Amino acid sequence: MYRILISGSTGFLGSKLLVHFARLGCEVIGGKRSSSDLSRLGEYRNNVKFINLDDPAALKRFFENKKIDCVIHAACSYGREPGSEFDVFDSNLTLPIRLANLAKKNKNCLFLNTDTFFSKPEYDLGYMGAYVLSKRHCWEWLKIFIKDLKVINVRLEHVYGPLDDRAKFVSWVCDQFMSHDNKKDAMVLSSCSQLRDFVYIDDVVSAFDTLLKSRSSLFSGQVFEVGTGAQTTVREMVECIEEAFIRSGKDVAQPIFDSSRNRTGEIQSSVADTTELEKLGWQPNFSLAEGVNSLVRAEINGK
Repeated sequence: MYRILISGSTGFLGSKLLVHFARLGCEVIGGKRSSSDLSRLGEYRNNVKFINLDDPAALKRFFENKKIDCVIHAACSYGREPGSEFDVFDSNLTLPIRLANLAKKNKNCLFLNTDTFFSKPEYDLGYMGAYVLSKRHCWEWLKIFIKDLKVINVRLEHVYGPLDDRAKFVSWVCDQFMSHDNKKDAMVLSSCSQLRDFVYIDDVVSAFDTLLKSRSSLFSGQVFEVGTGAQTTVREMVECIEEAFIRSGKDVAQPIFDSSRNRTGEIQSSVADTTELEKLGWQPNFSLAEGVNSLVRAEINGK
């Protein structure tokens, strides 16, 4: 089986990838910070090896002593906190470039870079300017390694699922519904008219699995977009979550959609072109309703 290094292995996506590939019998090395919280990993925190990515010397020694079949760069900083620009630069640019530079010494190593729909060139930087700029620059820098490393850009649409960062929109909406037991309570939102391609986390993990298994047919520099290929308004997503909570027997806050709260710089429409992934045999398995139902069950059960 493969030996895989996953950066950001304790985060939302990285932890799902770590557990998935460990279950398949791969030798998984979890890349993390020395201060990382391992709670998302459950029993796997004791079953895999870890390396601290904030120790460049240790990382260099690791690559000198181990042959890596695949690096998945899933570490990310969104820069939501004031003054966090350096952390964004370090996580989203310095780290992947360091990893690629080390990985190129491993013959036939596959490097899967996790990108975002926010970084599509036709969109403005918007309200997460530092994050978007760093993701765009990351892919441009990684192209330098195309001749020495099989570098693939995996551009994700709006991913959602259990155990995501509570500051993320879908998780925040769930928290609002979970924390209100009175239908008279209101949750005031913008018009939520933006069109998004919401893709469930298990389908994203499946896409990475497909890419790894198809490594021999990939060529360096390819970009794969991951989503369902279908658009949903953000309002429809909120209402779908609301309905799932109501079916579970929970009284929830009443969502109010107010266009006066619309934020400037929002992307109004995004959808994945999954043609290239489909050629490899990948298809999303979760409809929006199925994904939301799975999410809400996990939220109610505290998982």
